[in-house]
Amino acid sequence: MRARTTHRQLVGLLSIVAVIIWAVLLGPFAAQPALAAKTAVWERYDTTIDVRPDGVLGITEDQVIRFSGGTFSEGYAIIPLSRVESITNIRVFEGDTEYRRGYGDPGTFSASVYSGEVEILWWFEPAENETRQFTIMYDAVGALRVYPDTGREQLWWRAVDEDFAGDVNSATVSVNLPQQVSPEQLTIDQYVRGGEEATHEIVSPTTIQWHIEGLDQGDAFEARVEFPRMTTAQVPAWQAADDKAREEAERLAPYKALANVIMLLIGLLLLVGGPIGVVLFWYTRGRDAPVALPIDLLREPPDDLPAAAVGTLIDETANDHDVIAGLVALGERGVLEIDEREREGPLAGFLSSKREFVFRRVDDQQELAPFEKELMRAVFGNSKKDEVRLSQIRERFAERQKEVKEDLYKEVVARGYFTRSPQSTRTLWYTLGGLTFGGAVALAIFLYSAVASFLPLAIVPIITVGFLGLVILAFAGAMPRKTPAGAEAAARWLAFRRYLAEIERYENVANAREVFNRYLPYAVAFGLEKSWVAKFASVGADPPEWYGPRGWDADWSPQRRRRRGGTVVLPGGMGRSGGRSAAACKG
Repeated sequence: MRARTTHRQLVGLLSIVAVIIWAVLLGPFAAQPALAAKTAVWERYDTTIDVRPDGVLGITEDQVIRFSGGTFSEGYAIIPLSRVESITNIRVFEGDTEYRRGYGDPGTFSASVYSGEVEILWWFEPAENETRQFTIMYDAVGALRVYPDTGREQLWWRAVDEDFAGDVNSATVSVNLPQQVSPEQLTIDQYVRGGEEATHEIVSPTTIQWHIEGLDQGDAFEARVEFPRMTTAQVPAWQAADDKAREEAERLAPYKALANVIMLLIGLLLLVGGPIGVVLFWYTRGRDAPVALPIDLLREPPDDLPAAAVGTLIDETANDHDVIAGLVALGERGVLEIDEREREGPLAGFLSSKREFVFRRVDDQQELAPFEKELMRAVFGNSKKDEVRLSQIRERFAERQKEVKEDLYKEVVARGYFTRSPQSTRTLWYTLGGLTFGGAVALAIFLYSAVASFLPLAIVPIITVGFLGLVILAFAGAMPRKTPAGAEAAARWLAFRRYLAEIERYENVANAREVFNRYLPYAVAFGLEKSWVAKFASVGADPPEWYGPRGWDADWSPQRRRRRGGTVVLPGGMGRSGGRSAAACKG
């Protein structure tokens, strides 16, 4: 009996997927009592082949099947026609009872030819947790290999194939020849995949028998015997092509073995050398050069780099914190102010918040960096209006953040801190990693199936290429590299950050309003705004002049500390939806 499907690779893939789904999704419940799966196990699968004088093979497949875990009422057998000319005289028995031709009723069977295979279906009274015996008999015409020039004939019979429907505990193949032969006239062989070691014996001058045990689903067993010509069979139509294919396979076998070894070596080389190469490239071309500063703390900014660009320099990424730091810096320089007012209009009373933020342009004469100009356009647009409400600019501000961030990258490149935009470098490596991984997936899907029969180990380099793609993706974010000047500048700015992070150790924060106003943009860029604002607000320090008139919160006064959790440094809701807003910072 042979399983229905001929797409072995698809079955294997689906089996792997099923195992993964079971392990991941059902694994936690595996220990719980459950109904056993329906299984059919062949306790015996005995094939008898009678070689008749005319060359027709009389096949008898005697099957003893143990059913468990559910109810069974249908059996099937698939007989490929690739190495046989026709299958005739099909009969089905259960024990001594012969089934009749029919369909769907117990005690009936049907046979049809479909896609180069003979499909035999039979129906029986339901079987549940019991053992039943079935026998299939048929004639195989044109199944002998005939070699008139050598006066020899060959019989190859695949009793159990890789796509067999279940496990086989014991299998035998018995060949009965039409004439007696001596052992010296026989050449006996077998093909086995899986199972225990197969044995064969010459039972009589006319009978050869093979035996094997422990065949799991997916294993295979084929009996082969060559004997002197003793039938009137003619050379079958399929034999020449099959012999040519076998000869070609034998000719290519050494090359196939060598090619598979090469595939294995390439895979191992990629597995080891690929990640090492990526790490070495990062170490030599992506890692910032180490910088040794004479001191590890600076109380003044080391240069005139704008606060927004400082954040971009440090982490090599222009993010929302950097954009907000740019706004704070514009406020500290007197370019704009942020006010909080009562909402106006007939719907103001129905809104969740009755107040809203207003941005006011104060000084348009100052020279601005390109990213600052873009930031002002994000707030005020291209109009000459000196005042806009936050509710009016949310969408525009979110849309123009990309341009602001691109200008921040240009700023650090123009100052010689990077040779190219860090974002461009990341994009290049993310693209390379994605293409490498995607290429491996494409090779596995579209190419491997075409070469799998000759190069099964080609899957090894394909898998390692996919793994290498994941390694590249993992390192892509770390590939931007600062120039020596950029690395030194970043080290100095980090020394300044350490000063801001522990400013209470070095300054009297109660008398440090100037320090607060001056360095607040850097605190935002460094991600210190929460702790920094809390330190100054806790001692009643004045809020920035550009932010008002309400100060730290609605109840703020110089004589009174803010209430817990009420500090607002900048209005939120200006970033892209779904992300963390760097604008709303509560202490």
